[in-house]
This record gives sequence, structure tokens and C-alpha cells, in this order.
Amino acid sequence: MLSEDPSEKRNPLLPWPGELEPGMIGFVNENGEQVENEAVFPIFKQHHSGEWELIGTGFFISPAGFFVTAKHVMMDVLDEHNRQKYPAVSLVQFLPGGVYIMRGILQFSVHPTADLAIGKPEVATDNRDGSEVRSKFLSLTLDKLAEGDEVSSFAFPRHHAAKKEDVFTIDLRPAFYAGTVQQFCENGRGCAKLITDCYRTNMHVYGGASGGPVMNRVGDEGNVVAINSSSFEGAEDVSYITPIHYLLEMNVPQIAFNHGDAIRDIPVPELIQEGLIRVV
Repeated sequence: MLSEDPSEKRNPLLPWPGELEPGMIGFVNENGEQVENEAVFPIFKQHHSGEWELIGTGFFISPAGFFVTAKHVMMDVLDEHNRQKYPAVSLVQFLPGGVYIMRGILQFSVHPTADLAIGKPEVATDNRDGSEVRSKFLSLTLDKLAEGDEVSSFAFPRHHAAKKEDVFTIDLRPAFYAGTVQQFCENGRGCAKLITDCYRTNMHVYGGASGGPVMNRVGDEGNVVAINSSSFEGAEDVSYITPIHYLLEMNVPQIAFNHGDAIRDIPVPELIQEGLIRVV
């Protein structure tokens, strides 16, 4: 269930590990090759049959593991009474050397109107040396976009799932997208799926890319300015992105700053002020 993690009561937030190194957000290198990424990850739900299904993309915004994705991605796992309807909901975090870990999502909160969700996974341990896994993360920017601005994204839009001899495997196919802003849509104007400010771009994205970070530059030098929210079947050059600034109106659920502090929902601006989320 998506509930409080008791270990968070005993442990302070993890040390600041430094920002993601250039080239580590899954963008292409100088040879046009995909590089490893540790900050962007796929999100899965587990069916009662035991099979896993990709539902979207997320990304870390803090060394403590706080992450952002699309609201509609996380709402997919709840029933009409806001109760979890699947046995498990997890993210898959990639580590250097081709290693990955699956971390259950413990808590999340959603914006009342914007297509944004923020959450935290369970604490993870690297079984190679017993150390606690710290998250590489992406910096945010509150800058506004203008028509013609270049944007790019890295996400997990497509995958192939197969079951053979009772072994269920998933072939992940991450992708890099680039395009430009075509229009500012005030209050979701022009997009039936969104009711808050958003931008229309000509990036060609797929459903599993929902929640992935949208950078304000093409390449690995940008910062997160929005997330992927919506695309249209049959339209290869239309997608909508939600500005990241709505995150300032949200709380990270059920955390403590330091050992012994009370567990509470902490506003994102407070975490930014404390240096636990980087805004540039």
C-alpha cells in the first residue's frame, strides 16, 4: 500500500550528493549514442496476475529520492475511493554498471488541478556493498517558455512485455525527444485533457512518456521546465507539457528534516529553501 515508511522516522534526509553529471540524464552523447541515466526512470504497476505494466515516466528532484511525474500517471493506480487497486506500484532506478533496483512508491500527492504529482519511494540499499542508495537528480527552472524555444525530453514511452515459461520479462525502450514550443495555452486552452496553463510542442511522444522531464534546452545542459502531459494518437507533432512551477503549490508527503523531527507534509518551497531541491 502507499503508506508511511517507518524507516523515514529514524533516518534524516540523505546527504547532498551533487547534481547529475553532464550526459547522465539519458540524452545523447557527441556520437549520437544514448547514455546511461540515473535520474529518469520508468514507473510500473503490478497486476493481480503478477505481471507488471509500464504506466509512465518519472524523475528524481532530490538526493532524498523525492520524485515528480504526471498526476494522471499516479491516479491510474487508485480506485474511485482513492484506494490503491494494484498489489504494488514501483519505480525502477538505474545505477552505474547496468545495475537496477525496484523501489516501491510509498507516498505521493497530486496538484488539485495541474497534471503534476510528487512522491517518495522506499529506502533502497545497494546489495553490492550495503550502502544506502542516493538518487541522482535534476535541477528545476521556473523560467517561462516562449514560442520557438527549443525543448527536449527523455522518457520510457514504449516497452515490450512477454511471458515465457512463467518468467515475465520487460524490454524497456527509452527515447530522446526534441522539438520547439508552438503555443502557450492559458488554462489548458486547446487541450481537452488539461485545465491549467500548458504549452503545445511539436515533440512526437508516446503515452509511456507521460511524467517525463522536459528540459529548456536540447542536450544535457538544460533544466527541467515542464513535464510531458499529453499527446494525441495519430498526431506525430502535437504534445502538451505542464510547467514545473505548479510544484511550488505542492507538499512532499510525510517526511522529516532531521532525526527526531515530527513527520509532516512539507511544502516544496521549504525544501527549496533548505537546499534539498535545486531551482536555478
